[in-house]
Amino acid sequence: MDAERRIKEVMAEVLEVDPRTIGEGFHRDEASAWDSLNHLRMVSALEEAFGIRFTMKEVGEMERFETIRRLVRLEDLAGALDEVQGHGRRGPARSASEDLVLGFPRRPLRGGSRSRSGGGGGR
Repeated sequence: MDAERRIKEVMAEVLEVDPRTIGEGFHRDEASAWDSLNHLRMVSALEEAFGIRFTMKEVGEMERFETIRRLVRLEDLAGALDEVQGHGRRGPARSASEDLVLGFPRRPLRGGSRSRSGGGGGR
């Protein structure tokens, strides 16, 4: 399956629209289900479907099908380049969407673990 078709399928599933309605010019305002939560669900689903990770900046730019398609292709190419150069897949263990939901800053972990000060309290 080609990348464009897969992107449309992921978007259609999350946004509850017919995949045939997604194409050039498809914008966030055209899907009533495209709210902030479904935006993060879509980002996470795209990251999983393509084995890529988006930056926070990229997540914020994803308001049109064309932009999403371009970003998926760029991330996919960057990952392939990293593999060819022997660096493995780039990016942190968590995705940008997970960082937003969890409230973590997007930076690499040091020393193999993350600790939070203040003991263990709930919110």
